[in-house]
Amino acid sequence: MSIDHAHGCIISGLRSINSGPRGVANWRSPVLLVHGDDDRNVPFQQTTDLVGKLRAQKVTFEELIIPDEIHDLLRWSDWVRAYRATAEFFDRRLAASREQQ
Repeated sequence: MSIDHAHGCIISGLRSINSGPRGVANWRSPVLLVHGDDDRNVPFQQTTDLVGKLRAQKVTFEELIIPDEIHDLLRWSDWVRAYRATAEFFDRRLAASREQQ
């Protein structure tokens, strides 16, 4: 899976899960949340609220909170960290999915 595809899956998933009350109620797939705590586009509180909703639905999730980082990730090292976390998340989840089949 390419990094671009993985990123697209995450964005699509977040749009779905935040698309109103039915979004979270129907969510079952594991999700990785990546958020800079100095994001001025998406309030950090949105991620903490989403975590509460995911827990209530018993949805498996992982978080990568990047201190002092904004929405677009200014530091190269944070881009690498986020992409590695994404690749590792998909590697773990896809491997687990194959084992269940």
